[in-house]
Amino acid sequence: MTESLPAGAVRQLRLVVEADDFDEAVRFYRDVLGLPEQAAFTGDGGARVVILDAGRATLELANAAQRALIDRVEVGRDASPHVRVAFEVTDAQAAVDALTAAGASLLAGPIETPWRSLNARLEAPAELQITVFEELETLERRSEREGFGTTSPPPPSQTRAAAVLKVNSIADTLRWYGDAGFVVRGTDRAEGPRWAEVERDGLVLQFVEGSTPWDGAPTFTGSFYAYPSSVVAVFGEIRDRVVCPWGVEQRPWGAVELTLRDPDGYYLTFTGER
Repeated sequence: MTESLPAGAVRQLRLVVEADDFDEAVRFYRDVLGLPEQAAFTGDGGARVVILDAGRATLELANAAQRALIDRVEVGRDASPHVRVAFEVTDAQAAVDALTAAGASLLAGPIETPWRSLNARLEAPAELQITVFEELETLERRSEREGFGTTSPPPPSQTRAAAVLKVNSIADTLRWYGDAGFVVRGTDRAEGPRWAEVERDGLVLQFVEGSTPWDGAPTFTGSFYAYPSSVVAVFGEIRDRVVCPWGVEQRPWGAVELTLRDPDGYYLTFTGER
């Protein structure tokens, strides 16, 4: 039996592309698309390389039928080379506008796909065909759809904890958390509940209205953390329904975070790797 590397042994995916017009490629991908420069080196004979940080990397492996399906959805015809590069962005239309103004050729889109993302296909410098896509729902939500899931075995069950929070109005609380993408897991009664439990991305919260063992108004000096597969996707999903006062923030310790404040002043933070 062939031995496999342990999970986590691969630390980074780096795509290496030869660019005939090096300066134009750097301008397009660094200055227009906004990929931060991580390092740059020069060598003998005019050798030059720039390494750009493209955020979280994934390797998408597709068979011929899937490649053809994606082409039909995004472009309406066969269009993909053997390798296509896709960039997740916060706003697909804004990305298309900026990239075409910088010289990219738009093939099609943005168009909403059956898997709830907004995709556009472009021909870009360094002879790359690229897709820019804006996620409209989280990976967890998508995995619940027919035909989506994982080929890997499910992880072992984990012990979970639930915080119990005092609120002024269960009705207002459930409305707000519903807009934020939480699912109601239970209530004490169908009409006029005084207790409820909600869940999203592994974060379980319980709410109590009315008489409680805790005196005073609702209060908590901290934040409750959720761990979605993509913080940017969460932001794209809820930003039109919930006030996101700080948007998606890059933290000095390498995290990407989205912090919200619910009607009772409790803070929620969606966090993930940059």
